[in-house]
Amino acid sequence: MENKIVHPKLGEFIEKVLKVAHVNLSKMCQEIHMGPATYQKVKKGKKKI
Repeated sequence: MENKIVHPKLGEFIEKVLKVAHVNLSKMCQEIHMGPATYQKVKKGKKKI
């Protein structure tokens, strides 16, 4: 399987929402049980195919 970027604007949206909501990234990841590597993939809009 390879990683393919399918949602390039997703990362920009996520960053804006977190900044507006004053969300601490490490606390958010801890609360939703998401590791930093997974967050980076989501932010970059990557999908395994």
